[in-house]
Amino acid sequence: MNRLRIRKLLAPLLVFLVAGQFVTKGDDTRQFIVSVVRADGTLLPFAQYSNGGWSNPWPAPRQAAEDIYSEATEVIPHSLGDLPEPWFKQCGKVPKTWYFWTSASAPTVLNTVKVMQVENHSNKNWALLTDFPKPDSSDGHHRNIGVALNVNEKIEPLIQVKVDSVEVAGVVSFIRELFDDAEKSKLKPIQFSITSLYRSKSSLNGKYLYYFEAEKQYEKPATATDRSCHDISLFQGWISDEGNGALGLMASRLFLTDCDIKGPSTSTPLGIMTFKNETFLFVSEHGWEDERYLILELDTGLHKVLETFGG
Repeated sequence: MNRLRIRKLLAPLLVFLVAGQFVTKGDDTRQFIVSVVRADGTLLPFAQYSNGGWSNPWPAPRQAAEDIYSEATEVIPHSLGDLPEPWFKQCGKVPKTWYFWTSASAPTVLNTVKVMQVENHSNKNWALLTDFPKPDSSDGHHRNIGVALNVNEKIEPLIQVKVDSVEVAGVVSFIRELFDDAEKSKLKPIQFSITSLYRSKSSLNGKYLYYFEAEKQYEKPATATDRSCHDISLFQGWISDEGNGALGLMASRLFLTDCDIKGPSTSTPLGIMTFKNETFLFVSEHGWEDERYLILELDTGLHKVLETFGG
């Protein structure tokens, strides 16, 4: 077979070396890293966008040793905890410049000071200390306040809404109805409250997006040892608002717990990004003993595309 014939056969399979990666012709060659921004001025890189999709580009998680009394094999989560080296140090270099979008019309430019390790529950994560101004705070636990990219692509923050404002009276009523329908409890709660409510700053495909967390508290039975520790139902989810009172539930979950709230996790929406006609949401989930970071895609619904365990 001559060389011309070989070239014609292989033409659809040709690849090009772009920015150190092999990608098929016509693919998205953009590559960047997304990090959680902590209030203490550190960045925690948790995912990479490349070849048109999101990934955890460090080695796949190992499997735990199989228990002799168990038929299933536990899979260790794909976690940032205790990685032997910073996964984001690529080609021997660490990204020096980051862009953190707040409510302003332009990003805050953050400069890397050094690579360091930070505590995250019982684990250590690799992070970047930046020149971000640190607030005066005696809070010993870290707080996640947003996300930053090492490229200048806009991230729109979500706005925390006051639940007693006239603006969201219809949303609050809608959440209560959804909660009642999901729980179907015949007991009368002693308290109903919305503990967290966020809204997208601008409309997305003609709709505003809300994230909510609500709870109901119930008295313990008279026979309970500690009646001051109430039983609690937690309801969390996402709502779309098309205007004119047209509200719709996109996703939700219900937890049953007590005053310790050890099982459920709470979420903080960190930002929204529209990139190449796709819309992604970045969310931090904080549990009793762990933390994770989610990337959701908003299209006809809301779908999880990547989950990273923080340790």
